[in-house]
Amino acid sequence: FGYTNCRRPSFNASLIGNPGVEYVYGIDPASEQDNLALTILEVNAEHRRIVHCWTLNKQKLRERLKGQEGKTGFYNYCARKIRELMKVFPTKHIGIDTQGGGLQLMEALHNPADFDPRLTL
Repeated sequence: FGYTNCRRPSFNASLIGNPGVEYVYGIDPASEQDNLALTILEVNAEHRRIVHCWTLNKQKLRERLKGQEGKTGFYNYCARKIRELMKVFPTKHIGIDTQGGGLQLMEALHNPADFDPRLTL
């Protein structure tokens, strides 16, 4: 492919964000047939890199919450997860596809009163 002279940067996994780096979230809010998908990009001056991915669908959420007291809606649960990730990877920009649940997810992100802190993520 002609890449023999190309210098490839090495990337290490990261569990927390770097204070001086910008992060951008991209979210596809599908939930029924496909998974809701969240990708977090680290934006550097000379490159971008994926630092975190997370997916979930309604069926997996139902399985995860079996036996726990209290109930939460799918998009409220996802909004809570996004807020938890924002503590680790702070962002000023979130791109959400407005189709297939995007509007419900945006509403949930703006309404922290809907979250149930007893539920584990």
